[in-house]
Amino acid sequence: MLPEISILVPFLIASIGLTLLPGPDNLFVLSLSVVNGAKTGIPTALGMAAGNFVHTAAVALGLSALVLASPIAFTVIKVLGVVYLLYLAWQSWLHPLHISLQNTQSDNSTQSGLKLFRRGVLMNIFNPKVALFFLAFFPQFVNQNSEYKAVQIFILGTLFVIQAAIIFSAIALAAGRLQPVILRLSPRVLAGVTSGLFVLLSLYLALGEFL
Repeated sequence: MLPEISILVPFLIASIGLTLLPGPDNLFVLSLSVVNGAKTGIPTALGMAAGNFVHTAAVALGLSALVLASPIAFTVIKVLGVVYLLYLAWQSWLHPLHISLQNTQSDNSTQSGLKLFRRGVLMNIFNPKVALFFLAFFPQFVNQNSEYKAVQIFILGTLFVIQAAIIFSAIALAAGRLQPVILRLSPRVLAGVTSGLFVLLSLYLALGEFL
């Protein structure tokens, strides 16, 4: 029922290698942490990692295959993702430095952290390219003759989420060390950089197949 060690080890190595490769997720976490600090980057990173649970469930239940087989459904999810990222870009421009590292009030910090986590989850869910990746990647490490393929996929998905959360958080912490220097810039400049990151992500999502 459970994946064998001979499968889990190669899967974990491949997952870590793929997560470390420069891509929109880790580059976004890095850039966001440099601009706004690790307190902004880590919750977002954890949300983006946790969003993979949704894609894991979709693959295990066969929903991803149905969505990807339907050009209309795939396009709808992509459009929703692009619109959401553009909305975040606009909000970042309207509210420069919305998350302040000098804010020491625990209630506000908790609310901000939850909001950032939720934002990361939604960014991940609305990216159909992640579903496509999971659909292509996971079956390579699943025993196709097993009666518990769904269970194996959930286990693999959990491992992927854990390693992604660790790596993304480490990137955020490392990048956050540069944040005190960046804070010397104008808040409007920082807002423009953050907005630009969301716009670039929306372009990547919309035009990824042409890049």
